[in-house]
Amino acid sequence: MALSKAEKFIRELEERRIQDAARAAQAPPPTPVQQALDPHSTIQMDRASGRAYTALKYLTPDPLQPRKYFDEEEIRQKAKSMQTEGQLQPIIVEWSAELTLWVIVDGEMRWLALQAAKIDRAWCMFKHKKMTPVERLKTQLQANCLRSGLKGVELANAIKRLMEMTNCTQQDAADELHFDRTTVTKTLQLLDLVEPIQAKIIAGTINVSVGTEIAKLDDPAEQLAAAEKIESEGMNREEAIAEVQSRKPSKGKGRAGKKQPKMVKHTAKNGCKVTVERKRTMTDDEVDAALQEMLDIRQQKRDAA
Repeated sequence: MALSKAEKFIRELEERRIQDAARAAQAPPPTPVQQALDPHSTIQMDRASGRAYTALKYLTPDPLQPRKYFDEEEIRQKAKSMQTEGQLQPIIVEWSAELTLWVIVDGEMRWLALQAAKIDRAWCMFKHKKMTPVERLKTQLQANCLRSGLKGVELANAIKRLMEMTNCTQQDAADELHFDRTTVTKTLQLLDLVEPIQAKIIAGTINVSVGTEIAKLDDPAEQLAAAEKIESEGMNREEAIAEVQSRKPSKGKGRAGKKQPKMVKHTAKNGCKVTVERKRTMTDDEVDAALQEMLDIRQQKRDAA
């Protein structure tokens, strides 16, 4: 017997209901909606000391932290000290809503030492107001340099990044970090070294002051050869500098191989006369550095007036 249109429609509805029920039975249960972690809920106050703590699981390193190398022996020594004396300085942290974690602005060494000491919470200074990238970098630079934790190539890279972010000069960077201009200039020279030598400076097998001398060699092959000889023969600083000086093709000589004049005079367009007295063994680079130092001193005096 043929079904009426109404009966066909009712049958189709019933079949669809059965199919929908079967699909619902096979579907996974809905994922519960997770509420965003409240940063205040991660902070524990110690009433006796007035300090604020958080569990180590809520801390994470800053990927842009200029200091990348941490000595394992130094971490072990600091961990041993924390086990007996406790944490003496807070870790400065900033909340990241994206990571739902406290990002370490300053104090990654303390965080590593706490882990090594099997201590599960850290005394922190919590910054709820987000710092700008420049403010964060300045804080990290100043803190690391104050503790001598950031040296050599890492410091050079950080200064260069600060200069690029703020579009400032070497003098501006020196003023901001309370360095003298010469220190900034010599530190940035380390970036002229080939990467294998930079790695040796970070590892401590080549002294920073020797590295700045090696950086004066323009030829990468000469840089590598000098570094290899200095390291293999265990040269002291004076011996290493002498080795680098011996590899400079134009040491104390002009283009024709003649000695440089002892007195150099120059009359500017405004009539000002400048006279430079130099040792005959001094290179043009050394004379330029001396002139720059004099200009920096004059600038500092004008700023102080």
